[in-house]
Amino acid sequence: METKTLTPAVKGSNLIQQNYITEEGLDIVNRHISLFKQFIQSQMVEGVDYGYITNKEGKPISDKPTLFKSGAEKLAMLFSFSPMYEVDKYEDWDKGIFRYEVKCSLISRKTGEVIAEGHGIAHSKERKYRSNKVDPFDLPNTLLKMAKKRAFVDAVLLATGGSFFFTQDLEDTTEPIQTDNSNNISEAQIRKISVLVKELGWSEEQFKNWLKKAAKVESRKDLTKSQASKIIDYLQKQLDEKKKQEPEIEEPEVQEVSDDDVPF
Repeated sequence: METKTLTPAVKGSNLIQQNYITEEGLDIVNRHISLFKQFIQSQMVEGVDYGYITNKEGKPISDKPTLFKSGAEKLAMLFSFSPMYEVDKYEDWDKGIFRYEVKCSLISRKTGEVIAEGHGIAHSKERKYRSNKVDPFDLPNTLLKMAKKRAFVDAVLLATGGSFFFTQDLEDTTEPIQTDNSNNISEAQIRKISVLVKELGWSEEQFKNWLKKAAKVESRKDLTKSQASKIIDYLQKQLDEKKKQEPEIEEPEVQEVSDDDVPF
């Protein structure tokens, strides 16, 4: 069988001859980059709109800064883009497994055209969401927001050519999970647990060993508010059962004392 060699319709050496690259085009690109730099310097704040993610030694893990959501919003405003989202979700409430895939379409407010599409995925099996301190049933809203943010930033970088200046996803893989502090165990719950443990007659060592098996945490301070409530209910029931089994102590009969019995 005869082998045929396929050749491209336009060879790389002929690009300039075919007017694929023009001086006018280069001027437009250079002007775009120059104005983009001016906007970053004058309107965007490092640490708020973008930032360098560092490792444990304090060294940046990328030559480019990471674009944060607030920075992406400023760029979308600059280019007159409006985001539209489509969400594909998987939710298993019995197993606590959640996955959200979002497509973000950037629409030009001037023409109504779709300029770019970005994609973002977030799920409960990501490493930073597998901590014992994170209740998986508190995650759906957080995961959906994260997927939308990833899709939005992806779309903005594509539509604006922002990848020349910024990178994406490093913020997601290195920053700690942003959780609501109100989900942490309260001081009142800590005190209540301590009182119940003492009334049950458990030593601190006994309670810690039990807590490791029951909640997979090292200390009561590592519990979520939801976990603490369940443990308080359990300990209270144990204490109630213990009190039922204890014999009641009869109060001594009070006898009337006459004036003759008073020694003064």
